[in-house]
Amino acid sequence: MNQAIYRELLPQEYIERFTKQSIREDGRQFEQIRSIKYLRKNEVSLLSMGQTLVMASTEIKQYEDKQVNQLVTSQKYLIEAEAKLNSGQHGSSDVFSPIDIMKQESYYSQYIQNIINKNYQAIYAICQISKEIPNLYWEIKLNLRVVNNDGNLLDALLLAAQFELFNCQVNQTVVKTIDGALQLEIIEDKKKHLEFNIEDFLYPVQCSLFQNEVIIVDPSNFEQEYSEANIQVISSLNNKTQSINKLGARDIKFEALEVVSAKASQITQQRRQNLYELLTNHKQEFTL
Repeated sequence: MNQAIYRELLPQEYIERFTKQSIREDGRQFEQIRSIKYLRKNEVSLLSMGQTLVMASTEIKQYEDKQVNQLVTSQKYLIEAEAKLNSGQHGSSDVFSPIDIMKQESYYSQYIQNIINKNYQAIYAICQISKEIPNLYWEIKLNLRVVNNDGNLLDALLLAAQFELFNCQVNQTVVKTIDGALQLEIIEDKKKHLEFNIEDFLYPVQCSLFQNEVIIVDPSNFEQEYSEANIQVISSLNNKTQSINKLGARDIKFEALEVVSAKASQITQQRRQNLYELLTNHKQEFTL
C-alpha cells in the first residue's frame, strides 16, 4: 500500500509501525529536534523550526501620565500579543472553518500573552522609558504571523516572540532640565535595545507520548494529532523549570512526566551557551 494512503487510512497502525522501528516518518530519531533558523531583517523576525515558520514584529507606542494610570488601574498590561494564522496552513479550508481559525488565534495569542506577563512582567509588561520621569512608558505590541505550521507551533511562537523582543530597538531618549523642569527628548536617529535579563529567557521543549512509553521530541503536526498526549516543558537559561503543560486529554504516568522533564532540561542545557551568545550579541541571523 502507498505510504501516504496507509498513513491517512490507518494512522494509529502507521504510527505504531514507525515507533516500533525507533525512527519517525521524517527520518528523525526520537530525541532529534529540528534545527531552528532565525533571521531579522527590515524590523521583522523570521523563525523556522523545520517547515513551521513564524514571522514576528513589534509596534511601540509611548504612554504618559494619565494614559498610563488608566491602563494600570484597569489592570491592562503594557504589552499585547496577537497571533494570526495563515489561511489553509492547517489543511484545507473545508476542515478548518473561520470560527475554528479564530478560536486558535485567540488561544495562541492568550498563551503567549500569559507566559510573557507571568515570567517577564517586571521586564516586558511595564517598560519604563526614564527613571527620572517615572510616568513615561513604552507600550509593546507583538504581532505574530504563522506562515506555515508543521507542528510544535506553541514553541515556535514563544521563541519567535522572545527573539523579536530581545532584538527590537526603540528610539533613544535623553532627560534634560529646562527652566527647572525635567523634559524628555526623543532622539529618533539613535536606537537602543530594550534591557532584558538573559537569564530569564525561556526555552520551550515539547514532547509527544505514545502508550505512555514512547516519547518523541519536537513533534510534527501528524505526531501531535495522533499521540496520546503532548507535554510542553518551559525552562529558563538558569536551568529552572518554569512550567509543564499537558496539551492532551489522556492521563499521563508520573514516570513518563519525569522522563519528559529530564529530556527537556538536557536539551535546554545543550543549547544554553549558544543562546547566551546569540542574545548577548543581538545576532540578526543564526541557526541552532
